[in-house]
Amino acid sequence: KETKETGREIDKEGEEAEDSAKSNKKLGEEIKRAGSSAEESKSKFAALGGAIKDGLATVAKIGIAATGAAATGVATLVKQSISAYAEYEQLTGGIETLFGDSANKVIANSEKAFATAGMSVNEYMETSIQGAAALINSLGGDTAQAAELIDV
Repeated sequence: KETKETGREIDKEGEEAEDSAKSNKKLGEEIKRAGSSAEESKSKFAALGGAIKDGLATVAKIGIAATGAAATGVATLVKQSISAYAEYEQLTGGIETLFGDSANKVIANSEKAFATAGMSVNEYMETSIQGAAALINSLGGDTAQAAELIDV
């Protein structure tokens, strides 16, 4: 009777050992799959990190190019503004020389020239200077009347 019981216990222990071996095998397979998934995820994250890095590098390059273009644009605008103001100063001096006390009338008209004649202040004064000497001469030196008549 003891032998049978011992045999049954041995069989039971054997079955438990087989079950344990099967469980260990399944656990090993799960660990292997988890490791493969981790490796796959690592590769995907590395690729994603590379893509983000490349994207940020591209954005930085675009930003640098845009900043350079903007700086060039601003420099050009400043240069043109300075040139236009220098021309304005020269033209104003010419108007003052030709029209004397009536120069303020011509300068005031030049400031309204865009609305009235569709031309810039400088264009208006340039046009005024071109015909001023002959007009003033023909009016016997009357700069006030010339200032009225020159208003195109």
